[in-house]
This record gives sequence, C-alpha cells and structure tokens, in this order.
Amino acid sequence: MSACLLKPVSVIDETGNQSLLSQIQSDLKLGTRNFYIDFTAVESLEDKGLESLLQGLKSISDAGGKSFLLSLNEDVQSLFASKGLDLVLNILP
Repeated sequence: MSACLLKPVSVIDETGNQSLLSQIQSDLKLGTRNFYIDFTAVESLEDKGLESLLQGLKSISDAGGKSFLLSLNEDVQSLFASKGLDLVLNILP
C-alpha cells in the first residue's frame, strides 16, 4: 500500500479545505491508501473546514485506507476533543 503526506496550511475553512479534499480524492484514485496529514502549519480549523476534512477522512476509510493526523496545535486538539473526534481519529503527536 502506498502512502502520502499532506500538509495543509493556515486556516482550514470551507474554501481552503477543498484543495485538501481534492488531493485526497486524487490520491485515492491513484491507489494511495495511507494518508498522513501534517497540521504543523495549520493555525485554525473552522466548522465548514472540519466537515470537509471529515468527508475526506471518510473517503479514505471507505476505500479501505487509513488516515493519521500529525502535530495538531492546542486549538485544533481542543476542537477535536470537544466533538469526541479524538476518540475515533488516529491522532499522532
């Protein structure tokens, strides 16, 4: 199985996350099944961006792949925890 590293930047909102979602869908078509999403450069995650991100993660899961979220800042970690997502997503330090 192939893997890829995605590095979204700045604010993940509805518009900014469309490129991430498009990249996930494109890589899935090429046979990629393991996705590492590095949040090092992400300052914040808005609600619409979160919806798009979750849609992309679901696409990965539906294709039999796995996703791993890396280097979340405190704000993003808190958002995931408040919605219980920290319990169902693969979050690595």
